[in-house]
Amino acid sequence: MTREEAIDLLDNLIGFIEDNHGSDYDEAFKIAIKALEQEPRWIPVSERLPEKEGRYLTTILNEYDNELRYIMTCDYFSNGCWCPDDECASDNVIAWMPLPEPYKTESEDKEC
Repeated sequence: MTREEAIDLLDNLIGFIEDNHGSDYDEAFKIAIKALEQEPRWIPVSERLPEKEGRYLTTILNEYDNELRYIMTCDYFSNGCWCPDDECASDNVIAWMPLPEPYKTESEDKEC
């Protein structure tokens, strides 16, 4: 089952649960759907490119062996160029995802 299929199934169950069990279960399903929607996923460059410039986690094909794939951070520029360091690897980037937020302790989260 894909993430999208799981979201659809949970979404369909919300109405049934509201009618038979009340809103506590309904809220739990809404939280589960939100968690699934926010789960990071690889986005193929053939599907779309990032909307803004910045640093992203990327999957890169080895230029000599398409079976070898690497994961590394790359800078993305609005001209469509992906640069892992000082070289442009645009042709080799096959998928990307946003980087996660840096770790913060609970006390740091409360300060913000």
